[in-house]
Amino acid sequence: MRKKIEKIYLAAIIFALVLVIFSAGCTGETGFDNSLSENSDNLTLSEKSYSVFDDAELHYANVNGINIGYKQAGEGYPLVMVMGYATTMDAWDPSLLNSLAENYNVTIFDNRGTGYTDLGEITAENVTYETYANDTVALMDALGIKRSYLMGWSMGTAVSEEIILKYPEKVEKAVLYAPYYNVSSSDEEYLREYLRQVAYGEANKSIVIENMFPGDWLICHNPDEYLPASSETLNESGIMAAYYASLNWNGSLERLNQIEIPVLLTGGTEDVLTPPEFLRTMAGEIDGAWTAEFKGAGHGLMYQNPDGLAKTVNLFLDLDEDIRCC
Repeated sequence: MRKKIEKIYLAAIIFALVLVIFSAGCTGETGFDNSLSENSDNLTLSEKSYSVFDDAELHYANVNGINIGYKQAGEGYPLVMVMGYATTMDAWDPSLLNSLAENYNVTIFDNRGTGYTDLGEITAENVTYETYANDTVALMDALGIKRSYLMGWSMGTAVSEEIILKYPEKVEKAVLYAPYYNVSSSDEEYLREYLRQVAYGEANKSIVIENMFPGDWLICHNPDEYLPASSETLNESGIMAAYYASLNWNGSLERLNQIEIPVLLTGGTEDVLTPPEFLRTMAGEIDGAWTAEFKGAGHGLMYQNPDGLAKTVNLFLDLDEDIRCC
């Protein structure tokens, strides 16, 4: 295992920018109105803030035998964002997208079998994380993106890891938000069970919310006011494809030391799906990796503190770490 390079100066800056300590004085029942949701698949019952992608035109790219639905907004260096498990591109937090689009040309898209993107002729059982990685790179090529920043959330981090490892020439820097490196080990048993519940329709809204946000935070907040409105739909085949891809993944931990680009690993200290121990373990394998942990945040960090996450990502992407003489 490579020795982790400590970023003392980063710790001070990150502390000032994004330390997230939610109020400890809140009491009473959760702000979550579960009565509206037990028999509903709609996880976004209320409108949220405007996103620059609301006005962005939906485009399609025909690659790898499928049509990938995507949107672009902003100007600057390319930033490609890889969505997570059984989720569509409109689940990205609007405030986070707005902040990132101020500095970069941001591309969001639906993974194979979700939202506006076809599953294709491949069966769900044969879809892998490498399949998603190949699709993402093929989309980049179709859009003329030779090299870009990359940001993944949850399953999107595993896909991003495969992209970095297989196509290192395509990625300048990577942000892995709520990352993991395996699904089959005993450490990931809780995550694996949640993926199964979602795949087989056993995860109602309350289960999703409880896994997305910490219980203490739910006492003080109504999550319906933080989740973005969704207009896209999921299909059973696409969800099952993501499930099989997760189960069949061999993991990345033993290969992470091959990563040579700058990587930021970030997440919440109260994330039950991808606990902070995961990103700490990964940081120990990636030479020079940055880490930023948000106190009191869960898997839904980007909904709890989109501005803090955006500031952290912008800081990481903007800073030139290489001060060596030419």
